[in-house]
Amino acid sequence: MEREHEVRRVIELTDPKCVWLTTDTGHLTLGGMDAVRIMGDYFPRIAEVHLKDTYAKFRGKTSTPTQEQHRTASVYHNLGGGGVDFPAVFKLLGTGTTGARSLDLDGPRKGDDGFDAIGGNIDVAIDDYIAHNINYLRDVVGVRLPPLD
Repeated sequence: MEREHEVRRVIELTDPKCVWLTTDTGHLTLGGMDAVRIMGDYFPRIAEVHLKDTYAKFRGKTSTPTQEQHRTASVYHNLGGGGVDFPAVFKLLGTGTTGARSLDLDGPRKGDDGFDAIGGNIDVAIDDYIAHNINYLRDVVGVRLPPLD
């Protein structure tokens, strides 16, 4: 399922006792959806949430990025990239939910924001990406995480 009408139709046609959603915030956004609205509409049917961001330029688009766009550079971004409203996502999720939440990051690639700026060193980029996302969850969204070692 890639577009909003497909998600809504599948939910409409399936039994909530048998079919649950794994929502991926980045994929919902790239499919032209408002991740917070879709998650709110179907909150009781969410089993798991993948936390993934994309660039702000993809927010509200009516067409999905092409394969050429995927090949040129990642269409995903560190959390805070502007595609997904994560403070609103976490307001919706709250702290009392039992469903799994996964930080879903694509590895840095040539052509991505910041990768070339750090000299294209993949080891530095990976550490930088992980640290950025953990700090975003802590500092912007207020998620309590163990300290970085």
